[in-house]
Amino acid sequence: MKEQHQQHINYFLSLKRIAIVGLSRKGSPANSIARKFIALGYSVIPIHSHIDKWEGIGCFPTLEQAVEAGNKPEGVFLFTRPELSAVITESCITLGISAVWMHGMMGIDPKFGRGLQQKTGSVDEESAEKAKKAGLVVIAGSCPMQHLEPLDPFHKCLRWINVKSGNL
Repeated sequence: MKEQHQQHINYFLSLKRIAIVGLSRKGSPANSIARKFIALGYSVIPIHSHIDKWEGIGCFPTLEQAVEAGNKPEGVFLFTRPELSAVITESCITLGISAVWMHGMMGIDPKFGRGLQQKTGSVDEESAEKAKKAGLVVIAGSCPMQHLEPLDPFHKCLRWINVKSGNL
């Protein structure tokens, strides 16, 4: 794994207050990721414009509203379409949030699976670069589930594939 990518992942995972954007009422991989963060002791701040509560935790419609209510996250995890990732990353810059992680199951620098990543991931390259220039720690790809121990068999396998193919 590229050393800088691992440093960014370690930094993000060292944060304790994580906003998660992309949760769903019906179920989504973002829901599983949020549950894993909670199980490991993280404080999760759900962000969703149409949900008042997610699994008993109050949701905020926007990052701005979470911050106004005294719930400023240290980092933001995005499980959204890239165009929404761009908008939220801009909010992270404006609000002074230190880190943003844009989901992409095929790793940070996919050589294998790039097309799948573009269709299913949250990475917006332009906003990722803008956030880096603004001083944020940016993880543009990969999935926390490939890094939060203990790994389930699927994510353990996916992590192995991404490491072996140079995607991480």
